[in-house]
Amino acid sequence: MVGPPGTGKTMLASRLPGILPRLTEQESLEVTSMHSVAGAVDPSHGLITRPAFQSPHHTATPVAIVGGGSGMPRPGAVSLAHRGVMFMDEAPEFSPRVLQTLRQPLERGQLVISRASASAVFPARFQLVLAANPCPWGNAAGRGERCTCSSLQVRRYFSRISGPLLDRIDLQIDVLPVTALDVAERSRAEATTFVAARVAHARAAAA
Repeated sequence: MVGPPGTGKTMLASRLPGILPRLTEQESLEVTSMHSVAGAVDPSHGLITRPAFQSPHHTATPVAIVGGGSGMPRPGAVSLAHRGVMFMDEAPEFSPRVLQTLRQPLERGQLVISRASASAVFPARFQLVLAANPCPWGNAAGRGERCTCSSLQVRRYFSRISGPLLDRIDLQIDVLPVTALDVAERSRAEATTFVAARVAHARAAAA
């Protein structure tokens, strides 16, 4: 999603888990196991039954994203997002090295992490959502009248997201500022439960 600050990119991404179907028993076991290994599960809450939502900060390291560490490898954010959503806000601000680590899990749905003392295979089948401003300063929406960035600055900004990674992004949309007319027509908006029902019907048909 590309759009200036304040247009609702983060809000839209955070609502995505709410329209996804609940996890099956097998999926719940997978997801809860990953969170347990990472020490991020509360035993009193039982199995995790809703799709997870991970939103790492743009300063996150490759180890934080894909896992690893000294000694026994531990799962990272992509494995904690297994069967759920991985949201990366301000995607061009992430280190290119971090972004490149996403290619393997997006292709294979799992990560193989090898260390001198041990090797581990972690599941990482997630929906990746990226958000970015239209330019480094975020003012190039619409006709870009408020933008002072040069075309070279804009190209450099987006070039941090490599072509091979963009090839794995199925949908690319512009998220424009909300107008007064949009607000006036808000009665046409649908509740999450209605959208979730359509998603469940589509998932059932695909299965």
